[in-house]
Amino acid sequence: MPPANERFRRLGSLIRNGPASPAAQSRVKLPSAERILREMELQILKRLGGLNTGVHRSSFLGQGTELAEIREYLPGDDIRAIDWNVTARTGQPHVRTFETERDTSAFFLIDRSASMGFGTAAQTKEELLQQVVAGVSAMMLRRGDRIGGMLFGEARLAAMNFTSGRRAALRLLELLSQVRPQEGRGSRLDLALDEANMVVRRPCVVVVLSDWLGAGSWQEPLTRLAHRHEVIAVEVGDPREAFLPSVGPLILQDPETGRQLELDTSRPELMEMYKAAAEKQIKQRQDAIAASGARHLVVSTDRDWLADLTTFLARRRPGGASATAVTWAAT
Repeated sequence: MPPANERFRRLGSLIRNGPASPAAQSRVKLPSAERILREMELQILKRLGGLNTGVHRSSFLGQGTELAEIREYLPGDDIRAIDWNVTARTGQPHVRTFETERDTSAFFLIDRSASMGFGTAAQTKEELLQQVVAGVSAMMLRRGDRIGGMLFGEARLAAMNFTSGRRAALRLLELLSQVRPQEGRGSRLDLALDEANMVVRRPCVVVVLSDWLGAGSWQEPLTRLAHRHEVIAVEVGDPREAFLPSVGPLILQDPETGRQLELDTSRPELMEMYKAAAEKQIKQRQDAIAASGARHLVVSTDRDWLADLTTFLARRRPGGASATAVTWAAT
């Protein structure tokens, strides 16, 4: 049932006898930019400590200040990089390679499609996204880095040039409060990645925050972006996107298209089909992000995202960390 699977994987925002719709959620006042940034700064200090520098570690090797590896000499290597102790011990020329000193500015690419208003746990995906943006911004501020960003739906909705200091983080959070997810607004992550490839000239950390649902053919532009920058693909999810409880008849509505689907969750075979379709989609998304060269972090509305981020940073290693998704289940 391809049409059904297509709809199953795009959980809507309206579930009868379930959580409030995005329209109702949009009336909830989010904390002010200054308040949420201050809260995140305190939490970052308490929870991450020295790990915050992990977000800057580059996947590229070259001349720098931090040793990445010692390997055998290859034709064309700078002889000044030869490690004479290792060379004498092994009898073969060896050179030291270092992590490249890169521009540690951060560019945020943020999904504002209607599906971001969905949430069935402690919060909506939109509220979780705002916390992650504030937390990563606070980490960047501790290093004195610059922050820029772009908000997108089916097209670019707002943009912010690179700026340093608290003003940059506050401006980004203000944009999030001004450009909120709305019913009927879809997502074209592929177009947003293409635009980021054009406008972000200098190598930096690009943080892509989305639920990665119905976002177009994004793997190729993501690969191009990851070739020039260090890309962190943050997947913002909700547990009900992977499985549904057995609660009888439901009506699901896609918040971006308005399409509705009726299903009876008391039918075991139907729920197995739903679960299989969701697992297939998750696997395809993980494989595509891993193949692109981006790093994959999954956060969920029913989990402690700071713990997820801590695990993500701790697992990174010089010379390029594993591209395997660090999911909420890993902690």
